[in-house]
Amino acid sequence: MAPRLPRILTRRYAESAQERDTLKARLQQVETELAALSLAITLVAPGWAPPKAVSGPRRPSLLPRGAVSESCLQILRQRQELSTPELTELIAARHRVTFRTKQSRDDFGCCVLTALRRYEKQGLLESIGKRGTTKALLWRISTGANGRIRPVERAA
Repeated sequence: MAPRLPRILTRRYAESAQERDTLKARLQQVETELAALSLAITLVAPGWAPPKAVSGPRRPSLLPRGAVSESCLQILRQRQELSTPELTELIAARHRVTFRTKQSRDDFGCCVLTALRRYEKQGLLESIGKRGTTKALLWRISTGANGRIRPVERAA
């Protein structure tokens, strides 16, 4: 004679087994969709291979699109030259961004530096050297051939 089992255990077992079957069916659907997408992509681009690792969703941005770039130009118009860390702190203060860790502050600084490099490539900004003690890059608005600062209306 089999021992009497509590109903809650058998009910939970049945629910888990049903959930497992549902997930297996959904996994089969996803595998079919991936195979179809892979076939469609290889028809368009024969040399394509699926990526080994797929990245997850991106973290939402702290600021609206273009806010860092616009702030870089506005602040550099007001002040003649600034280093990257100074500019990072001024932009964070302007937009009331607080950093919980040094890593998050450095990540924000990387965004600022990317915007500065983009403007340097476009010819709107120029790097004029490094700050003596910190070795941080100094930035200013580019000057034209005649030595005057180029007008910058809106660059983003």
